Amino acid sequence: MLSSLAANYSVCFASPVHRIDKQDFTDEEATNVVLSLNSSEAKIVIVFSESFQSSMVRLLLKARDLDVLERFTWVFSDLWTDKFSERADRGWQAKLLEGSICVHPMSRQLFGFDEYFMSLKLDHQQVNPWWTELWRSHFGCRDDESTKGQCDNPRATVRDVHGAVPMRQARYLHFVRDAIWAVAQALTDLQRDRCGGEPGMCAAMSHIQGTVLRDYLARVQFNDVNRNRFTFQNGRDGPPRYSVLNYQRTIGAASSPASAAGPPRYGWVSVGDYTMNEDGSGPHLHVDSASIRSRADAPLPSSTCTPTCRAGQIKTRARDACCWYCRGCGEFQVRQNDWTCEDCPAGSRPTPDHLQCLLVPEEHIGYTHPWAIAAMAVASFGLVATVLVSAVFWTHRNTPVIKAAGRELSALLLVAELASYLVTFVMVAPPTNATCGLTRFALGFCFTLSYAAVLTKTNRIARIFNQCPGAGPKKTRYTSPGSQLVITALLTSVEALINLAWLTYEPARVRDHFPSRDVRQRICVGLDNYSYLVGLIYPLVLIGLCVVYAVKTRKCPGGFNETRHIAFTTYTVTIIWLAFVPLYLASTSTALRTVTLAMSLSLSGLVQLGCLFCPKVYIVILKPEKNTKEVVMMSTCHRTLGSTGTLPAHHLTTNPAAALVKARLEGRSPCPSELGSDMSPAMAGSLADHDEALSLSH
Repeated sequence: MLSSLAANYSVCFASPVHRIDKQDFTDEEATNVVLSLNSSEAKIVIVFSESFQSSMVRLLLKARDLDVLERFTWVFSDLWTDKFSERADRGWQAKLLEGSICVHPMSRQLFGFDEYFMSLKLDHQQVNPWWTELWRSHFGCRDDESTKGQCDNPRATVRDVHGAVPMRQARYLHFVRDAIWAVAQALTDLQRDRCGGEPGMCAAMSHIQGTVLRDYLARVQFNDVNRNRFTFQNGRDGPPRYSVLNYQRTIGAASSPASAAGPPRYGWVSVGDYTMNEDGSGPHLHVDSASIRSRADAPLPSSTCTPTCRAGQIKTRARDACCWYCRGCGEFQVRQNDWTCEDCPAGSRPTPDHLQCLLVPEEHIGYTHPWAIAAMAVASFGLVATVLVSAVFWTHRNTPVIKAAGRELSALLLVAELASYLVTFVMVAPPTNATCGLTRFALGFCFTLSYAAVLTKTNRIARIFNQCPGAGPKKTRYTSPGSQLVITALLTSVEALINLAWLTYEPARVRDHFPSRDVRQRICVGLDNYSYLVGLIYPLVLIGLCVVYAVKTRKCPGGFNETRHIAFTTYTVTIIWLAFVPLYLASTSTALRTVTLAMSLSLSGLVQLGCLFCPKVYIVILKPEKNTKEVVMMSTCHRTLGSTGTLPAHHLTTNPAAALVKARLEGRSPCPSELGSDMSPAMAGSLADHDEALSLSH
């Protein structure tokens, strides 16, 4: 019971309870008890005893002999107060208990009782039938003549008989007064209820059941001698009223001005109480700490075995169950209670006092990030270059070189490159749901638009120059500019559908990413894994097909098409992606992944711009003399022309394109015999379509 209640008041028992048998408590047992107490960090020893036993004194003497008596503050039950007051107020027994504490029922002087008692006479027998017996016993009255005067004088008071010898009022007399008041109050309430205002005993009170009187007793309320509210607790127990006493040196104390008055004397001094408040609330403990004296006026011992932990520290159990040592929480932990720490959530750090977790500042890539600045610089350069190339193509759109490049698909390629550069600024912007969705859609779409156009070009050339000679007089279909745009749109729509389905299945959104405990990043969902590569699968397939067609058309007549430039572009972009995809997969930095994707888009666009458009811009701007129909048509068969510009006769039947060019330069249509027996009518028609595209007529 005591142990369970102690926890409610932050009291801990370090040493186990020792039950001492007063009949058989040997010196060896006393030694074991003292050593057990001394092995703990306890500083307070509580002693409950039913009687003043010699075994208790033996325990104190053993503590003194082992030089540990002064280490403890001893707290005794009420019996020790009376016994030590009677037996020892000086000498070695008193020195044993100097500075000890005792709790016992409250001792209060009942004011006015001494005067009342000293004025009583023998006629008080009429009120108290036991008074005569008490009188005779107290004053030693006998039946002989020796005490007849003082025992039989009806006018003599207690003061007259007792003389000048002082009388000491019993300590607990006020409890008797409260008991009488409680019964009187209960009877008064009972008489008022049963007799209806009739004075004295009425017939209804002639017989009272004990349970009835008990119920009235449970409800009584009045003020005791200290004007504290008296009421029974739970209807049966009296209010708690205890005094806290300290055994002090009263004469000869170091702080006493009468220290030279004589040998040291000791006594119990009241230093506090445990009572109900005047309003009936409580009970409360009231202690005057300044009145407590320790042994030889030494400083009062601390009731704890460790100092108070600082803010942010927790207690860790030491060897003693009641003691602890203080330790700080971890770098990312906060103090949950006195004994435990808990981890802060990811992306937060504790305050300096480790009492609460605070979110760390959010990080995200933005326009001020160094890597983003580098990516935007490359994209800006590509934008400016693409705009300039577009201006040149628009200005010279009707010249042979520009016409030979295929104006429609060239314009589509320039739009795709511009989109690739612009997407960089979206990708490095602070993440939002909109920018995340646009990035996921445009990443694969821009690649697809570019290489769908390139694939359409190479496929057209391959279909023209790789027809089987025995296929019959069938003209190659879908080689006109309009057909090329439709094919490109169909190829690009596949990627658009893939991206729309992907965004529908997994909508774009922003979330917090925690690469480490103290880093909180805002990123697009999917950027920290491989899901962004889903949109690149289809364009990578197109790049692979471009490589295949570039290989197949590598032997086509030079100058008739851009196969060599397209092949170089495709090979270079493939190398770029072979470098950037592993870098993306291996990187753990979301910022680096974002920049990797942005740079791959920009570099791919620059490669296309440099390989497919710069040669034509060079001719248009710096070599205008080559931007003529004759030169462009002659470049178609530059591998077969001699140094004089004439066409060798033995090539006329082996190179149908050369024969077509020669006939056009002579201002006539080629004869079937000039095109060669191996050239099908369909191929001739396709070459004628291409030749018609180079026409400069209005």
